[in-house]
Amino acid sequence: MPLRSGFLYGPPPPLPRRLDTLAEGWARLPPRVRLIVWGLVAVVVAGQCSAYRDGLFAQWGGGGIEVWQATRTITPGEDVADAVRRVRLPPIAVPPDPVTEIDPGMSLTLPLLDGAVLTEVHVSSVGPAAVLPAEHRLLPVPVETAWGIDAGAVVDVWAVDRSRGPPELLSEGLRVLAVDGEGSRSVALVAVPSADVGEATSAMSSGHLLLTLVPPE
Repeated sequence: MPLRSGFLYGPPPPLPRRLDTLAEGWARLPPRVRLIVWGLVAVVVAGQCSAYRDGLFAQWGGGGIEVWQATRTITPGEDVADAVRRVRLPPIAVPPDPVTEIDPGMSLTLPLLDGAVLTEVHVSSVGPAAVLPAEHRLLPVPVETAWGIDAGAVVDVWAVDRSRGPPELLSEGLRVLAVDGEGSRSVALVAVPSADVGEATSAMSSGHLLLTLVPPE
């Protein structure tokens, strides 16, 4: 029968002299001393893990915060209870004034995109004006369903007046905060710079406004 050879069956490989000396010294230590050494090693490792955790907390703003996150896009007026989930996020990823409790029948006044955090602004009684910058105004613009204008879209605003020639670009890259109604009676609430409101309303009185979608970046 042939003799077995190899790493598993042959003699152990020789260790470097210093490592071999350390191994022999460790084997000669009393069991209690070895237990104390292992305990000290465990304390050092735990301290290093704690320091690493504290470093992460300092980098991300502290421990996690429990918030409500949308599982799909929620439209204004829709009940939010069945469309959000409880998650824990680092403070740096949590927007101001997150909603902490979901009340029965709570509905949105602003659209909430899939994966976004529910905040007090989304359920404010003020409606879309709650997120309107001070230098902007909400301008209601009649739209049609075929245009594909939804809440959260970015649009360019054009003045269309056949008596004055080709369409004129009034404003670019404006945000649609809400869309109310259906079909040809839909109205989009567009955040328009206050300096452009006069020109936009003048265009609406003599013609109409056309919204064109800006492709996402």
